[in-house]
Amino acid sequence: SELVVDDDGPADFRTVQGALDHFMKNAATDAAVTVRVRNGIYQELLFLRARNNVSIVGESRDGVIIQYRNHETLNGGSGASQVAGSGTPAGGRAVFLAESSDLLTLDTLTLRNTMLRSTSASSQAETIYFNNDTGRLVARNATFLSEQDTLQLKGYAWFYGSLVAGNVDFIWG
Repeated sequence: SELVVDDDGPADFRTVQGALDHFMKNAATDAAVTVRVRNGIYQELLFLRARNNVSIVGESRDGVIIQYRNHETLNGGSGASQVAGSGTPAGGRAVFLAESSDLLTLDTLTLRNTMLRSTSASSQAETIYFNNDTGRLVARNATFLSEQDTLQLKGYAWFYGSLVAGNVDFIWG
């Protein structure tokens, strides 16, 4: 029910996605799971589908940075499945795609899309796409940074003590 991620020290996994993959394969859909992420910069894309009661908790807000350079020209579209719960998403421009999941908590961490605006590439570059019309997302003491479309949200979202920053269209959906 609890996994530890550390990019350079003793832990269950070296990547956050490795921990997500493990429990998506081995835990029940509604089993409460906490992924504790130790300080470090994690260069990775994240994907979560059809798992509820998931918490990703960082050691410190400025010390846990999950980031990647991703955008519409590189990985077109939202990445969402045509039918929720079926198929595999084809790309998608968000750093974190959470689909058909409920009660996802992001706590004490930074999620950053490192794409910078340019004239040669589309700037749509979300940090998170939370795709569940009836799902609930909770963000506490977190930072979300991107140039355009920082958050794409469906369902219900609560942000407490968090920073959402970008250049254009910070929150949409």
